[in-house]
Amino acid sequence: MPSFPLFRLMLCCIIFLQVLPACSSLPVYSAPPQGITVKPCTGITAGAPFAPDPLGTRLAIARDGITLFDVSTGKSTRLSSDDPQAVAWSPDGRRLAVVLGGEGGSRVRIYDTTGTVLGSTTVPGAACALAWHGNGEVLIASLELKAYSFGANYRQLLLRWDGSAPPVTTELYNSTLRDKVHKTLAPILDRLFTVALSPYGDAIVYARLQDPPAFSPHLRFIVRNLVTGGEREAASATVTSGGAVFGGHDDVIWYGDGETETVLLDPWQEQRLSTLPQPGSSLAASPGGMTLFVDGRLYQNGRLLLTFPPDAAGTFSADGTRLFVRQSDRLYLVSGLPPDPAPPVPADKRERLLTLRQWRSNGLITPAEFTTAAEGGGHP
Repeated sequence: MPSFPLFRLMLCCIIFLQVLPACSSLPVYSAPPQGITVKPCTGITAGAPFAPDPLGTRLAIARDGITLFDVSTGKSTRLSSDDPQAVAWSPDGRRLAVVLGGEGGSRVRIYDTTGTVLGSTTVPGAACALAWHGNGEVLIASLELKAYSFGANYRQLLLRWDGSAPPVTTELYNSTLRDKVHKTLAPILDRLFTVALSPYGDAIVYARLQDPPAFSPHLRFIVRNLVTGGEREAASATVTSGGAVFGGHDDVIWYGDGETETVLLDPWQEQRLSTLPQPGSSLAASPGGMTLFVDGRLYQNGRLLLTFPPDAAGTFSADGTRLFVRQSDRLYLVSGLPPDPAPPVPADKRERLLTLRQWRSNGLITPAEFTTAAEGGGHP
């Protein structure tokens, strides 16, 4: 009869061998904390866009066209045979905005959940990103390039579309890329133009590609008020950055510098509030900003919970309790995360707060004056 230590070792080996097949089917390098589960969800075209609906019960994915996948039943519904380049759900979960390629521009459609096309338009250039501005308007980020012998004219456009009338176009940036830079970055130019909508819905943070003659091309993250058009430069990063997102509160952003760290920044007070030791080549935050998925690592309030491969990409549900992770050609569901929805704005304070934010964006009041006035009125 084996000794007790040897028996305990044998028992541990048996348990390990029983658990190993289940673990080996998941691309995670550590066991999930208690209450958090990771499970395979469905297949997807590698590198393709995906988006969970606000409740995290359905997924819009690229797989032989545009497909809706029901997370609980595993049932798939094909909306279109066209391959999407970007997808975004309306806040009410009833409509899906989709970008499709096209000659001389990009097609943008709005579907209902049965596949009926509710609206369609064509926008100039290559549409790179989508975001719903409330339930009634879609924000479309589009990149327009014109190549010349000396380089390329580079225009970043923001279009606002109500689903029926022609989109209203605003030029965010217009510059020239050197010929060498244009040719080198051409395969990833659309990926570099990232746009994220603030929780209050009145501002965006977007990445602007700059190519100064004597320096390497780099990204600048710009916070822009959608009402006034006022802009504030927040930070810079290399072209390997995955962009910037709001960190739950409208006055802080997370961004990856593309080299060594991901930073939580207050752009108005110019203060770095926190850092994580990843370059931020892929970045997603829960709506409340408490949970972050960066370069395959899942953090909650700065504490590491899970580790996927560094090329994994993620998107959270609207309440923050679910994270969908794309790794290669598979999607995985991380569930059981603590609720972390976007912070609400009391109705009786919303109009005054948004007005103060407009004044600040136009330089009519300083950031310090904004803070004093907002706190005096009961900043949420």
